[in-house]
Amino acid sequence: MISKRKQIIKSILLMITILIVVGGILDLKVFAEGKKTLEFFMLGGRDEKIVMEEIVKRYEVEHPDVEIVTTWESGDRYYDKLKVRIASGNPPDLTRIVVEEYQGLAERGAFLDIAPYIEKAKKKDPEFKEQMDDYIDILLDAAVFKDSIYGLPADWNDGIIFYNKDLFDQAGLDYPSDDWTVEKFLETAKKLTKDTNNDGRIDQYGYLVTGNWFDCIAPWIYTFGGRILTDDWTKSALNEPGSIEGISFINDLVNKYKVSPSPAVMKQMGGEQFFMSGKVAMAHYGRYMVPAFRKLSFDWDVVEQPVGPNEKRGVPYGVAFISASSKTKYPEVAFDFIRFYSSKINVQLFNELGNSIPVLESVVEQEDFINPDKAPKNQWAMIEEVKYARLIPSPPGNAEIIEIATSKLDELLVTNELTVEEVAEQITEEINEILNNN
Repeated sequence: MISKRKQIIKSILLMITILIVVGGILDLKVFAEGKKTLEFFMLGGRDEKIVMEEIVKRYEVEHPDVEIVTTWESGDRYYDKLKVRIASGNPPDLTRIVVEEYQGLAERGAFLDIAPYIEKAKKKDPEFKEQMDDYIDILLDAAVFKDSIYGLPADWNDGIIFYNKDLFDQAGLDYPSDDWTVEKFLETAKKLTKDTNNDGRIDQYGYLVTGNWFDCIAPWIYTFGGRILTDDWTKSALNEPGSIEGISFINDLVNKYKVSPSPAVMKQMGGEQFFMSGKVAMAHYGRYMVPAFRKLSFDWDVVEQPVGPNEKRGVPYGVAFISASSKTKYPEVAFDFIRFYSSKINVQLFNELGNSIPVLESVVEQEDFINPDKAPKNQWAMIEEVKYARLIPSPPGNAEIIEIATSKLDELLVTNELTVEEVAEQITEEINEILNNN
């Protein structure tokens, strides 16, 4: 009887050994403790979702003791749901967070300070130290808030002008060069604004004032030497002379020179659709539009922001981070996933998708980024702009600031009843109130 029992035990042990050796199916840690389960709250479009899920799969293969459950929400609902979950004490372990929301949530204690984990990992892991040295500097700078770091850069964009090469060809115009000026931009926009069917109405515009805070309003304010907020992000600077000059230029593009449709006209079709349908020759976007634009039937490219007064170029940039909840049960695992997410092999996945600029210098310096085989051929201009780039102001209360500023500017462009100075003062007062309350 004892001999038979021993034989059964030996058989069981042999089966377990075979499973471990042949397939690595039974991880002893998992077997003993069960998997560590974390939730990753994902922000992005459907194509981005596929890439993020692939990164999760890669991580789980390398870490069989970890399971990462993914939750995907569309952009218009993402932050509302995230904030509700944080407020209710049930936050996801991991989130993708854009800089516009980063400081506000960090201020509320939502995120884990990963600075100590970074320093520890740099000392122990030469590969991670190399990764930290490989990040584009301005992106790591953006991650620092009150001497803490609450996430590592995952992807980023800067504002740049996209243009329809076919419309330039039809007008017999040279393509814009990266050393062009605001005066040249305006001259070009005028030549590309046309009544193509002679019915007395403009149906092709030289430029599109999208009204987007990041990649349309900010570039012109910066180009004319203005600021959105003071350098410490504590007060509005929209009533300063350079800012007023930038806003005036935007208003003139719509109401004086009429090279851009008004917001009322634009909303009938949507900003991107105006460009995608070939009705607009130039518009500001970020690399986030590249996947959609690569499906267009016409030829297009990008060009740097034109040089303005005092040789200034206005280039805002924004960055998204992967952050961990301050309440996560597994902070070490959460940090390990954060560092894995923006390791070179995974950054390359997003580069292939083309919806953001790679966060690592080693990836942007690859030949397929410098000289891509498909549009935009002048993609390197996105990196050349780094020398002029300014982080889009993103203090606590930023969502309210953007809502107030863009709605007031839209009203100016539609009615043109108040002066730019009056509108700038109104916006400044309301922004300062928000900043004082945060």
